[in-house]
Amino acid sequence: MKTAQGIRHCGSLLVAVLVLGMLMSCAEERELPSQVAEARESYAAGHFSDAEALYEEYLQTYPEGPQRWEAWNRLLDVALNVRGDYESGEALLEAMYLEFGMDPEIAFDLLSRLAGVYESMGDMDRAVQTWQECLKIEGLDIAHHPDVFMQLAKIFQLMRDYDLAVEALQACSEVTGDLAVKANCEYEMAQTLGYMQNWHRAKGVLDTVLEYEELDPELLALATFMLADIHEHEGDYSTARELLESIRDTYPNPRVVETRLEHLDDLRD
Repeated sequence: MKTAQGIRHCGSLLVAVLVLGMLMSCAEERELPSQVAEARESYAAGHFSDAEALYEEYLQTYPEGPQRWEAWNRLLDVALNVRGDYESGEALLEAMYLEFGMDPEIAFDLLSRLAGVYESMGDMDRAVQTWQECLKIEGLDIAHHPDVFMQLAKIFQLMRDYDLAVEALQACSEVTGDLAVKANCEYEMAQTLGYMQNWHRAKGVLDTVLEYEELDPELLALATFMLADIHEHEGDYSTARELLESIRDTYPNPRVVETRLEHLDDLRD
């Protein structure tokens, strides 16, 4: 049992800790450079030009300041989301990478954003190069690699380079041990093979996906629908019907399934 003296001692200690915390907070506020304090106010008020000027002044004045990450990110936000100035966004991200890119997670974040900027600019070649640079980051958790391959595949699809898209999705499937991620990579691969009208290989990929245990119900329904479409294309209407019947209650848009079943009835007649 605590004595009254012990209780008073604990209470005094708690007060001391709270006071110390308040003093440290006040000290931090006093140490906050005026440019950052004013820039925050201007940014919050929507005075973006003033905020930009203040953050730029802070970056020039404090080459090792603790608020540099904040300053760079606010400048980037204004450039991309307020002004839609992708060229300035590109320059800012490159500068941020030079300053903070030693950390592999930060490097991945910055290169990912830079690739997105190139995509917005319509420069798909540089977007591809930048995503590929992500795969070379030393010390980066390999768990990021499936995302990189998926992004590369999407760009290749937009470029209608389906062979490269399939290669990226194959790599996506092989690099991950997460069954859900693997199944999604392979579903996207089957879709891409469908664009190429490579029905035989697409069917094989979908058959593999449907064998996975505990597959996400929505992905299972989508994969089943695609497989039914391939069987219909090959003239195997009975198998297509069986597959569609199996997802009547689980496909995201049940009316689409009903329409396809009616279409199969018309083909049979």
